[in-house]
Amino acid sequence: MKLQLTPILAAICLVLFTVAWGQSPSTVLVVGNANNASSVTLVNYYMNARNIPAQNQLLLNLPAQYTPDNVYQTTLADFENLIAPAIYAYIATLPHIDYIVMCRNLPYIISDTSSVNGYSIDSLLAGITLSKISNPYYGAHSAFNSLTYGMFLVNRLDGYSWSDATSLVNNSLTAMPAGPFFFDEANIPFDTNPTYAPIDEYMTAAAVMLESMKVPTILSQYQSFYAPPIPLGGYRSWGNLDQTYTKPAFAALQFAPGSICELTDSNSGRRIRAYDRNETFAQMAQLIHQGLTAGQAYASEPLVNGHINDTLLFPNYLAGMNAAESFYSSSEFLGWKSVDLGDPLCSPYSFDPFIMP
Repeated sequence: MKLQLTPILAAICLVLFTVAWGQSPSTVLVVGNANNASSVTLVNYYMNARNIPAQNQLLLNLPAQYTPDNVYQTTLADFENLIAPAIYAYIATLPHIDYIVMCRNLPYIISDTSSVNGYSIDSLLAGITLSKISNPYYGAHSAFNSLTYGMFLVNRLDGYSWSDATSLVNNSLTAMPAGPFFFDEANIPFDTNPTYAPIDEYMTAAAVMLESMKVPTILSQYQSFYAPPIPLGGYRSWGNLDQTYTKPAFAALQFAPGSICELTDSNSGRRIRAYDRNETFAQMAQLIHQGLTAGQAYASEPLVNGHINDTLLFPNYLAGMNAAESFYSSSEFLGWKSVDLGDPLCSPYSFDPFIMP
């Protein structure tokens, strides 16, 4: 079901089909909560750091219940009435927008009794939809432009703390080609289960592709869950679904500025904003706290085909696509469960790409 905002969408389509700009900070819309001082500070920090035009700032005037830092849920009604229309309407007033950056304090998950309970609001915004749809950018190997694809790339600056959210900006700005890419395949039962086997198959295939590109690569098969003793440039694992997973090993993972990650753990975005020492699922926010620059998490269960395709994510990123392009070009669906964390413009390989032979 497409989001019913006909006058607004008509204006957006007019903009998308009459103006085309290259990828630059001028195509980024930055959104925060006008009633949370820290959210406004983060908006301004990111815009100044990336030299984003002042007109590309949108501060939503949300009700008081959304002001506390720990509020991360919203209802479908509030998404339809308070969040999505304001963003789309403002986009229609700007020359051209490809990226939407949602700053900490804004909710990221629908939580009610509607048909989209547990869905990511970022993924809904990206697809201009209220239901799960195919991603027209999936499988692309070229620069994103909303003129071409009729959608947006939505990322989020968020984390356990305001400091962690700010680190996503800082790590992006200092990103350089660095560190090995580590693929940690699961032990049984997942690698022998036909339902889950594609995940490990993607990891293996991606590792082979990266090795052919002369990228430092580590592929762990049938070994215990572990953390390499050096900062990583990329990381993919099953998280706590690996039978040998341990919290100390997960906490020992190190990341270089510019690093990207996806976890097969289906609830890796359950606690983006609130650390819980008793949490059993591996959380992407913890890896951000440990230095990760960009990661795709999940607000709730995305099913196997809702996870990223490693053979697209990592080669695209290494070939020079930015973080947002890399994650969205490897994700089959929009209007679903993914939450993409980090600066969308992070692109440490754009000037020194690795090319498939």
